[in-house]
Amino acid sequence: MIELIDLKKYYKIGDITVKALDGVSIKIEDGEFLSIVGPSGSGKTTLLDQIGALDTPTSGNVIIDGIDIAKVPKSILYRLRREKIGFIFQDHNLIASLTALENVLIPLLPEGIDQKKYERALKLLEAVGLKERALHKPSELSAGQKQRVAMARALINNPKIILADEPTGSVDTKTGKEIMGILKQLNTNFNTTIIIVTHDLEMARDTERIIFLRDGKIDKETKV
Repeated sequence: MIELIDLKKYYKIGDITVKALDGVSIKIEDGEFLSIVGPSGSGKTTLLDQIGALDTPTSGNVIIDGIDIAKVPKSILYRLRREKIGFIFQDHNLIASLTALENVLIPLLPEGIDQKKYERALKLLEAVGLKERALHKPSELSAGQKQRVAMARALINNPKIILADEPTGSVDTKTGKEIMGILKQLNTNFNTTIIIVTHDLEMARDTERIIFLRDGKIDKETKV
């Protein structure tokens, strides 16, 4: 389970205090498929960064499987991110000089790569419909295919949680629906908790629950 308790993140810009998150409390069950929706500047990406331990809160708690990640050493945070959390970014963050297969394997480099890990990476590429493109480089892939590589990379460590920041933001509507379909399959087949940030309410309706943010606060939430 993920639990956010009175989470706040404030930034100082000169004499102005920006309240990116201003007292957010949420419970997210294991295996839930959740979307976070709101206008630009509402705190969506900041919230995702907090859950992913990419930033520390001004105050409040981020608890993942009983661990308050705001209060543990960086070494534990690093291990938690590597073992429990997979990230999918809007701009893919693929390395241009590497093949799709090599990009998927990147998170495993610290512990070494063997034949079983190569086979797992190929299976993940197959799961997202890209097995035949395993040896292609990003320049030879469409935007939607790059996003699928990013999905496979996010799953390579068997994470319990996938965090996706605007996963359909750089593709057309048809490809976006295909990507959401793959995410739904991953959620069902692997029982992975998936949290997406999106500005697209139509895409958000493909998830189980929608949380609406405005000005760093929860405006409302609804089950789909």
